[in-house]
Amino acid sequence: MAEQAVPYALTTKARVKDRLQITATSFEALFDRLISSATDLIESMTNRRFKSTTYTNEVYSVYGANPQHIFLRQAPVTALTSFQFRTGTPSNPSWTNFILDTYELLQDGASGIIKVYGGVGGIYGGFSGGVNSVRATYAAG
Repeated sequence: MAEQAVPYALTTKARVKDRLQITATSFEALFDRLISSATDLIESMTNRRFKSTTYTNEVYSVYGANPQHIFLRQAPVTALTSFQFRTGTPSNPSWTNFILDTYELLQDGASGIIKVYGGVGGIYGGFSGGVNSVRATYAAG
């Protein structure tokens, strides 16, 4: 099987070859490895994925007296498809959707911050936060 750059590569082989004015095809695998390595290095140094990626059921711990903000791990957020809090026990969780009009993505998702109006515990009386108490599914990059 021919080697290919990672699917989340920050550029394409065609763009690199065009920029360097290279027409030969004898180093295709080398270009793929270099593109993949550069992409991985940049993303590891910045701790983020740049190409749009879907993050499914990413879990967050929420502490404090009535927290109002959830800071997603990736930004900018282009779609928030699910936002839930945990009820039940850690060994037997039950996930409940936040009511749509009680939260919003700030700055149209650019910051990756979700604001919960009235605070997480204020609206949802039985929810007190804690370890792995909120989860989100979203697209970012």
